[in-house]
Amino acid sequence: EDIISLTPMQEGMLFNYLKNPESKQYYEQLIIEFSGNLVIENMIEAWRLSCQKHEMLRTIFRWEKLKKPIQIILKEKIIPVEIYDCSDKQQDNAEINHIIKNDYNKPIDLQTDPLRITICKSNKSCFLIISRHNIIYDGWSQGIIINDVLDYYERLCSNVSHVAEHSTPYKNYLIWNNNQIKEGAIKYWKLYLDDFNQKTELPFDHRMIHNKDNFQKHSLSFPSENLAKLDSFIKDHQITMATLIYFTWAVLLSKYNRNDDVLFGTIASGRTSDIPQIDKAVGLYTITLPLRIKLNPEKDSLSVMKDLNREIQDRNDYAYLPLHEIKKQYSIDLTSDLFNSIVIVENYPLNMMEGKQYGDLKIKSYQLFEMNHLDITIQVIPFDGVEIIFQYQADLFSEALIKRLSDHFLNIMLQILNDPNKRIFELEAATESEKKEILYSFNNQGSRIAPHQTIHNAFREQAKNNSDRIAVSFNGENITYGELDEKSDFIAYRLKN
Repeated sequence: EDIISLTPMQEGMLFNYLKNPESKQYYEQLIIEFSGNLVIENMIEAWRLSCQKHEMLRTIFRWEKLKKPIQIILKEKIIPVEIYDCSDKQQDNAEINHIIKNDYNKPIDLQTDPLRITICKSNKSCFLIISRHNIIYDGWSQGIIINDVLDYYERLCSNVSHVAEHSTPYKNYLIWNNNQIKEGAIKYWKLYLDDFNQKTELPFDHRMIHNKDNFQKHSLSFPSENLAKLDSFIKDHQITMATLIYFTWAVLLSKYNRNDDVLFGTIASGRTSDIPQIDKAVGLYTITLPLRIKLNPEKDSLSVMKDLNREIQDRNDYAYLPLHEIKKQYSIDLTSDLFNSIVIVENYPLNMMEGKQYGDLKIKSYQLFEMNHLDITIQVIPFDGVEIIFQYQADLFSEALIKRLSDHFLNIMLQILNDPNKRIFELEAATESEKKEILYSFNNQGSRIAPHQTIHNAFREQAKNNSDRIAVSFNGENITYGELDEKSDFIAYRLKN
């Protein structure tokens, strides 16, 4: 149907893929569990209709013997579907987990099938497993596709006719992106990164990565008793959830680095209003952007967040410049990434579909497995409560360290909500239990000083009993307790007189 070039974001993903086609970086597996009786034929047909509507589901990639890689949009494509019926198995849950694991371990082939579907039936539930490479579409698109598939499925089950539809072509975004004037964006990003001279580090346990795909997750649920306070805070102060999360992470990084100038990655939607129907389009529109936050310790949290809100809006006007071009504007030549952590605030949640009825099907739950190459990814899902997921490189961080880091994150966030006028230097990472441990447990060494005895008399007694033992060593010089007692007496005499 069409042959088009890749966006810079897609080219970056393809570059990572070609380095190791079996890597799980930018691979995503979504598992949706349904209750009810699944009509497999209707589900397969629903995917076929969605494939007709959204051209990115019919896209494959070519790069060999070409100056630049291309994506080919086929007129027709059959999405590969595997079907498993585990309803007659005694250990059906174990069997389904085995199928999910095998699917996860199966590589994605961008030249033939960047997307594949697996359907499983058990005694109590049925599962839809969607495995894809992020190069074909983003998280917002995932929600659009799932909604379309289930809508088609419901119509098919009810024998309701449907009209052939076509979503906005991805080419429209490519044309818009190519027409942007880069000079203004280059000037903006050069000024944005000017005098940033120290990479923002993370508190590693180790420095060596043995397995690039060894990522683990730690989930943190925002306390339900503070949700009302969080909602009113955002509404009253006109601060977005993303701004609050970004600011909290910046404060924590600042304390870990002992530096008031920090930088980390964020995701912008990339869906410009210049393109009609862009909110319903399917494709890879998201853009990775650096976010630099300069913290003045004397300023209050609220004023800094309001400034940050405005800065993010200004930054998004120049979001079309790809990350590798932005990195060139950095005054220091970095061979590594510009940042090693990224914060993602989800804006199209799948859990909003939970409990909805589609024919005889109802969504019970879902699981999402995805991975990028950065050391820490903070994913925030702000719907039906707030879930904060820390995905981390397990070769670099222990589970205990990530747990402590997440506790610090939540502790700072709660302090901001309780008192937004608190100055930044007054925000504390350490939790109350950590403070008690430091002040009382670590320092509970006991005391051999008699009641009402002064410190200097206790020291004199120690010096008398151990006068020849070394008290201080420095640069090859040693001072005994007896000598130290004499020297301190001399200084005391001089001070008194």
